[in-house]
Amino acid sequence: MYMYDPSQGRFPKRYSSLVAAITMFTLLFVVCLLLAQPVLAGLTYQTPHDGNLWGRGWIWLGDDGMTMCISGSCRSLYWQPERATAPTVTPAAAQTPVAASATLGEVPLKGQTKYVSCELRTTANNVEWYYTYRMDADPAQQLPAGFTDWEAFFIARTGQNCNPNRGFRGDINGKFVTTCDPAAGGYGVYPRAIEAGLTEVGIPFRTVYLDVSEENAVQLKELFISSYENSQVLSLWVRQIVDAPVAWETDAETGERYPIATHEHAVSGQVIRAADGSYTMRVIDPWPMYTGLKYDMSFDAILEWMSNLGIYMLQVIG
Repeated sequence: MYMYDPSQGRFPKRYSSLVAAITMFTLLFVVCLLLAQPVLAGLTYQTPHDGNLWGRGWIWLGDDGMTMCISGSCRSLYWQPERATAPTVTPAAAQTPVAASATLGEVPLKGQTKYVSCELRTTANNVEWYYTYRMDADPAQQLPAGFTDWEAFFIARTGQNCNPNRGFRGDINGKFVTTCDPAAGGYGVYPRAIEAGLTEVGIPFRTVYLDVSEENAVQLKELFISSYENSQVLSLWVRQIVDAPVAWETDAETGERYPIATHEHAVSGQVIRAADGSYTMRVIDPWPMYTGLKYDMSFDAILEWMSNLGIYMLQVIG
């Protein structure tokens, strides 16, 4: 230990050398600080949401050793920019819509095998759902003799007619056309022409045709909710793209008027209910071919698609 010697008026030589070293280090630090001023003067802090936090100016360490100061304003070195509040995590069951009931599954997603067989693939998907979840049976084991696929069965039972309410309009193996000319292609089929096939295999169904109106739209929303409550699925006739007016033709034999429209299509609909009590239509679309597509829509959106055909058409299965 080195002690101060009053008689010499100074510290011992070894201790004086230490003081000189500290003094030299301090002077060197000051010189470095002065040389670094042009760089420090340009330093600023940017928050992700409100631009420059402090503005431009000198930066220095606060007297407490825990703050950084610039232009007379100081921030803790441990300060973090504000972030959006993290969303509250709730159980998955409270966020994910449930299917038609606690015990029933969703309509199988299978794409149509022909370019214009959407209505019959939709019916086939709904029938497979019915056997699987309502009858607890293997759909493949319920096929009538001579058939290996439900779509093929309904194609065979639908028949052919220029009036889609009486049979398939055009050639089901062709491209989509609106004309009644099998040589040009095929159009499609409406619900009533599918009733015979459903009846043959004992599938309970209800066919609905309604004029397009606000009153009937309300009625259909009630029907949608009823299908949820009764564990049923829907075959919905829709038109997703409107690029030409609906044409109305008259059946020369029966006098019935029926609509013909570009982009006529059919999809399966299964109503789902969220934890908050709201309802959504889960659409099982047989297009694209072989794969299909699944998506959710509001009741208003699906009703708009349906109204684009000039008349509401659907079948309730189950």
